[in-house]
Amino acid sequence: MKDYKSILSEKIAEQIDAYAAESGIEFTATPEEIRADLSAPPDESMGDYAYPCFRLAKTFRKPPPVIAAALSARLNAAFAAEKKSDFTGAEAAAGFLNTRLNRKAFIRETLNRILKEGDAYGHSQTGKGKTVCIDYSSVNIAKPFHMGHLTNTVLGGSLYRIFKALGYTVAGINHLGDYGTQFGNLIAAYKRWGGEAELKARGIFALLDWYVKFHAEEESDPALKE
Repeated sequence: MKDYKSILSEKIAEQIDAYAAESGIEFTATPEEIRADLSAPPDESMGDYAYPCFRLAKTFRKPPPVIAAALSARLNAAFAAEKKSDFTGAEAAAGFLNTRLNRKAFIRETLNRILKEGDAYGHSQTGKGKTVCIDYSSVNIAKPFHMGHLTNTVLGGSLYRIFKALGYTVAGINHLGDYGTQFGNLIAAYKRWGGEAELKARGIFALLDWYVKFHAEEESDPALKE
């Protein structure tokens, strides 16, 4: 996979050097420093990469927006001259040089890589020798499931697979309630107010009602706990 940040850093460095030479300034930009300053714009509509031109203000003795505008014009000309550019354009925004990735080329390269690598795509040994624990929804099985349980279970399952693909030893934890006091409470409630017919008809919702009733009655009759 191409390192787009490094490719862009080299192109920006070339244009900064050319701009400096044109301005009669002895200055050489390093792609490594530029790469370190590249970031994602706060809004994706502004582009894919943003380079701050504020550090260049002292060297060029010009406001950052002016420098960004000059560099964006140079980059656009360079992109247009390329037969198959990895980038579709650049623009200046408040002292930042924003650049757009060639999304079609990026998607094509990604899909080709997936087809070539198959199941190995996205896998690495980053987490080799490390263990991570992933908590799932850990539902209370004496109560009905709800949307929150589904969300946490899906998130847990996704994270489990991601960490697994990165080489971690993953422990998935899904603690299904506590087979302790709460089931003693349910048994006691069932014997007092429940019935098999209602249990068959209403299932978990009947258990929940008995469970809630037991705790309500327990407040006025502590002997129920014993």
